[in-house]
Amino acid sequence: MKICFLANPTWSHIIKWSQALTALGHDVHVVFDENNGPQEAFPRDMTLHPLKVPDYRFPCPWLFRYTLALKRMINRISPDIVHLHNLDLAGIACVLLRVKPFLVSVYGMDIVRYGDNKEVSTKKLIFKKMILHYAQRVTATSAYLAGQTQKYCRFNKQKLKIIPFGVDIEKFSKEVNPENRGVKRIGVLKDLRSEYGFKIFFDAVSVIKDRGMTFKVIIGGDGEGRKELEDYAKVLNIKDIIEFKGKIPFEEAGDFLRQMDIVVLVSVYESFGVVGLEAQSLGIPVVGVNVGGVSEIIDEGKTGLLIPPHDADAMAGAVIQLLKNDDLRQRMSAQGPLFVKRNFEWEENVMSMVRLYEDLLNDQRENA
Repeated sequence: MKICFLANPTWSHIIKWSQALTALGHDVHVVFDENNGPQEAFPRDMTLHPLKVPDYRFPCPWLFRYTLALKRMINRISPDIVHLHNLDLAGIACVLLRVKPFLVSVYGMDIVRYGDNKEVSTKKLIFKKMILHYAQRVTATSAYLAGQTQKYCRFNKQKLKIIPFGVDIEKFSKEVNPENRGVKRIGVLKDLRSEYGFKIFFDAVSVIKDRGMTFKVIIGGDGEGRKELEDYAKVLNIKDIIEFKGKIPFEEAGDFLRQMDIVVLVSVYESFGVVGLEAQSLGIPVVGVNVGGVSEIIDEGKTGLLIPPHDADAMAGAVIQLLKNDDLRQRMSAQGPLFVKRNFEWEENVMSMVRLYEDLLNDQRENA
């Protein structure tokens, strides 16, 4: 099967989907805006097609030029399926071109309005509704996200599918938990952005320190909020126990998480939370803010703890509970991998997507 992704090839989701489908023998092509970033940053094991939008001597709207460029690209690739990842203008171009079969996957910020993304223009709302209405199938990573997507456009059960972005059990398999390494490590793996709730987490770290606990915080991630967070750590007098590791490459996430005794999902806006699943698959207890789809990826009290949003004291209390209670931490460590394997095994997620592709192709043949 020849599959055309319309997506940013630097996203970990796209890399993982492309690798998995290619391993099954499918021919995956990724079409992307050439302005997505420097070419040298893109993965080398993917078939990439940068889309250049031409300039014309006569006045011509950008969307029209983009649509013509995409039409030429799709005709050149001649895919069996066109799969849009994340709602954007590429989807409008597909609507205008009447591309079929056409599948859309939503991931969170393209659907859920929060933080700086809370106000969405009427034009963007109309575009999103047009894309979702036209798509023959739509996938969401969680029941929460599926419900939010339904607010844009009512779907029948056949059209909207929940396919989690699960965990490769072999890559994220539990190893012997190094409980004897001394100072307990609390890990966070997330981009450093203001809307993700890091300041609340730092407030919680300050509370934990004030209660006399000995621990270290390791943060994997980078972003425009790093300098502000470093300054905030100084203000709270917790800079000495926080280590900023910078951006962690997608393929090194497992190595990073394996160093931790507890992983905290700090975000106060979250449609899914794959890092939490990866941690649990490795046998690491998770503390997560009970927002969005987070309650779907933590078995409360068995593999991790859920806390209310915007509550630094509750977050501190949950972490302290895990730091103090070795038996609880070990029980969660044993249950985490079983929970992930039972509900979020990546291999099954990939096969669900392949079956969805096959259903689309069968519908196309029947309607031809």
